Amino acid sequence: MRVLMVDNDSLERERLRRIFVSSPFEVIQASNGQEALEILETQTVDAIVSDILMPQMDGYRLCIEVRERERLVSVPFILHTNMYTSESDEKKALSLGANRFVRKSATESELLKTLSELPGAPVVSQPG
Repeated sequence: MRVLMVDNDSLERERLRRIFVSSPFEVIQASNGQEALEILETQTVDAIVSDILMPQMDGYRLCIEVRERERLVSVPFILHTNMYTSESDEKKALSLGANRFVRKSATESELLKTLSELPGAPVVSQPG
């Protein structure tokens, strides 16, 4: 399963890459929503995990753009954030078309579990 990880923070992208290196998920990375859309024009992914607060195009806008593209409309979209964590932020994310809303404070196991619950996802053994 190919997952596009979108986050402008290089340290966070590296943290996520390390989480997924021993999982059945293949990770592609983008540093903002605009870069993610450029990747999505040429590559197929099975899920998108995106931060919300990013330059050029935030995660909310990226979610809207993805949902407006026929080829991408059914790709599961998870917003992953540490800034917008209120209940109203979560409701907004879901109303824009996100499938799930995960706070960055979630553990490695919680994030892997969220991805493994997506349609077509591989079974993931939980870390230690």
